[in-house]
Amino acid sequence: MKYLTETHRIEILMMIDYGENCRSQVEVANLFNQRNPQLPNISQGSVSKIYTQFRELGHVKPLKRKPNFIEDEAQTEDDPDRRMEFCERLIEKIYSNEIALGTILFSDESTFTLNGEVNRQNCRYWSAENPHLMRETHTQYPQKLNVWSGIIGDHSIGPIFVDVNVLLVCFGSMLVWTSPVLPKLQSNDTLVNPIGRPLTVWELSILTATYPLGLVTGTILIGKVPDLIGRKRTLICISTGVLISTIGLYLAKNITTLLIFKYIISVSLGGGPVLIPTYTSEIAEDHNRGRLGFFMTFGIIFGELYGNIIGAVTSVSIFSLLCGIPALVCLMCCTYLPESPEYLLMKGRKDEAILALKKLRKHKLITDIENECLDTQNMVKSDCLPKTSFFKRIKEDMGVRKGFYIAATVLIIQNSAGPNIVAAFLNPILSEAVPELLGVPRTRFIKLKRELTPVCLLEVPSWSQDGWN
Repeated sequence: MKYLTETHRIEILMMIDYGENCRSQVEVANLFNQRNPQLPNISQGSVSKIYTQFRELGHVKPLKRKPNFIEDEAQTEDDPDRRMEFCERLIEKIYSNEIALGTILFSDESTFTLNGEVNRQNCRYWSAENPHLMRETHTQYPQKLNVWSGIIGDHSIGPIFVDVNVLLVCFGSMLVWTSPVLPKLQSNDTLVNPIGRPLTVWELSILTATYPLGLVTGTILIGKVPDLIGRKRTLICISTGVLISTIGLYLAKNITTLLIFKYIISVSLGGGPVLIPTYTSEIAEDHNRGRLGFFMTFGIIFGELYGNIIGAVTSVSIFSLLCGIPALVCLMCCTYLPESPEYLLMKGRKDEAILALKKLRKHKLITDIENECLDTQNMVKSDCLPKTSFFKRIKEDMGVRKGFYIAATVLIIQNSAGPNIVAAFLNPILSEAVPELLGVPRTRFIKLKRELTPVCLLEVPSWSQDGWN
């Protein structure tokens, strides 16, 4: 359309809006071609572009644009030889174990918008040399999503979350199990209350006390079990006990059965806070140990959220059964989780420990894995040496004594404040304070939000600012 002057373009616009009649673009193109036989014929598309330009820019002056061309990287004569040389050197280093494919990260990113545009380039270079210049623009807004993906070894890069932490969701949900359940156990409706009668105050008190009592029992019993049968088998036993107990709570029709299975699930979960930190610390690396520790706390908090929301909209039996879903997920994940390398070295199974480390450290060289295995083996040997009693170490070592006092003080203050009891009676307490909101699921969610928001707001900044250690 370069042959069309501004006068010609104005003529085309006038043809479109002719009096009271509005011609179509095809009619305008035919009429213009008849009136200007000395010019090349224009098409319907030319008329559409002129009209669109006038609507968007307010004029029809020819735009000074250069023809589009495809930009490509300049190539020299020796580029093919250098590329072949690079490939041969890479293959040689892979065969000599100097470079492991598991250490190479392949990544890409893409932009998705609501109008259907994808794969927009983020960087363009017009110079033969790197200008070392970057211009920042606003690239994230509600109508757009930036997606990044990375592949290292044979797995994709994603959020760091150990599957064993799923079991702590059960721990948190059972911590608040009595909060939505107690009002329902005082109901005469058999569809809500599986017992069929309102429970007495004494029965409700015993039911609430079974959880902390079971946790104490489970913590005492779990002490040496992971060292005897292994971390993985212990985790399977705990998950199985929790799953069977939740099924028992689902089928319970009297208070005795309810108390028995509530106590069994409490004993099973009592080993979780002991086993999971041990297993996580043994399989984690130095750079992600803090993040994995954070997810343990997050699992408990999320379990409380899960328990309060699900318990507010379901019956006692269904709620008890749904509390066992995280245990089922954990049990399924145990099929592919490796055993702790530290436990395997403790039992003298070095070959199995190296295989477990290979599964956990897919991005590392075999030499690095062997060195880590050797360091862990030396640490295990030093731990197996005969040591003095704990009470004697407290008396003689000031550092041990100071650490014990600090840890004991924190635990005593935390448990003396009664957060577990408040969480167990949260719904009855707030329902008594505001009686007209009793039984409203949305209100229970608001109550839960008031409880959990300060915890989340305090946990994340402290982890980010104070450091992982």
